[in-house]
Amino acid sequence: MKNFDQITTFESTENIFTPETFSRFTAVDEDILLEFSSRLSEVDGHCRFAVHPFYTEQNPDSLKELIAYQDIEVSSVQANLRAAFERLVISVNANQHSSPLIVYESIGNMTDTDRQMQDWIGYSDIAKRGIIKFPTEEGSAVLSHEYLMNILEVGNRTERNVAEKIKTFFVAKNEYLELTEKHIRARQERFPEIKEPEDLRSSDSLRDEYLRFIMVQREELRFYFEIRKEVLQLVESFQLAFLRHIGVRSAIVSGAYLTSYKSKEKNNLAGCAGYLVECLRDGHIQTDISRNIFPEKEKLRKDKAVLKQTGGKSEK
Repeated sequence: MKNFDQITTFESTENIFTPETFSRFTAVDEDILLEFSSRLSEVDGHCRFAVHPFYTEQNPDSLKELIAYQDIEVSSVQANLRAAFERLVISVNANQHSSPLIVYESIGNMTDTDRQMQDWIGYSDIAKRGIIKFPTEEGSAVLSHEYLMNILEVGNRTERNVAEKIKTFFVAKNEYLELTEKHIRARQERFPEIKEPEDLRSSDSLRDEYLRFIMVQREELRFYFEIRKEVLQLVESFQLAFLRHIGVRSAIVSGAYLTSYKSKEKNNLAGCAGYLVECLRDGHIQTDISRNIFPEKEKLRKDKAVLKQTGGKSEK
């Protein structure tokens, strides 16, 4: 068996997950996944992705800042994204020789989204029509840690080890939350005169002492951030291993939401859809951004985000 401590990258996890596990994760029979893979091969491995297609309906308050730069109504954004997703689902179903679709949906909304797609195409088994679903964390395009852990717990020995590693994340998270509360109380007791950040300006010595205190507390929390990073790598590795397994070679991503921020190296994509785009590109899957995205591509162009990597497949 591989040394588990080394199982933290896509390259080392590509071969440890079994087809049976991929089938359990997607709740799709292996023979249907083979048909999905065959359909991908007909279009050179090109796959369509929809991320949280009803995000703007499920989280309307989150749009207030995102639409501030435009004179548009939240209801208009919701209607446009819903209509675009409906067209996408109908297109995937109607043309069985076109690129299939993977829908990323938060685990709490999976059932409702599944029913809506069934109503649109008139089929109860949407996987047979080229549509499969990935359950995600709430408010994130990261695969659901708990759902994946439960799937891996009944897998082979190495998969069970990965499940145990994910389980340590939940333990660490609880410890982190408890320790954070203790840290807040400790700061309040040690520095009662500091109520607002502006209060630190009153004294250089007080500011220096306070910052040293904060650094000590942050060091105590390092364990959580380390395990969170390691588990995220494992979850992303599972996702990429699955996509490689079924033959995804290029992608186009639609949905919500996608924004960008600058780092020293490049313009990074953020938000739910942005996270997926970055993850796919990091996994060497050429990925384009659909016109059916929110915020609109014009804002992304102004931010100099990379919108297109491939020579392109039609969105139809």
